[in-house]
Amino acid sequence: MSDLTGLGTPARPTSVTVAVVLTWIAAVTDVVSSVALYLLARDEAVIGALAATSAEIRFFALLSLVVGVLVALVALGLQTRGRWALMAITVVMLVRVGVGVYSLLRFGPHHVTGAVLTIVVALLVLALLWNRASRRYFRG
Repeated sequence: MSDLTGLGTPARPTSVTVAVVLTWIAAVTDVVSSVALYLLARDEAVIGALAATSAEIRFFALLSLVVGVLVALVALGLQTRGRWALMAITVVMLVRVGVGVYSLLRFGPHHVTGAVLTIVVALLVLALLWNRASRRYFRG
């Protein structure tokens, strides 16, 4: 996957482009949903629905916000083909899987959709970035 002369930088594989888009979507949704959850953490209906304390909800919201910011920073690296980006996105997406599993186990049926989507998108991004063409692109 290089330019026509074979001398330039390799063209970005479609898998990397899709991974970048998914990573930005994940970053934005993490940040927006974290802020919303933090603002709703004292609402009795939310506390009751999640069967959690306000402190637990705020902790989870802040954790998700930090992950969202990290995802955005790594998305920038992916876009600009930073050599560090492949390893960084791997770590950050594995953290997202952990946050999704924690959310699923702690908040149960009230957060199944969000938790499963978090896990699936993170694993999809990893699959897209660890194929042969993507690895070659980041090495090249």
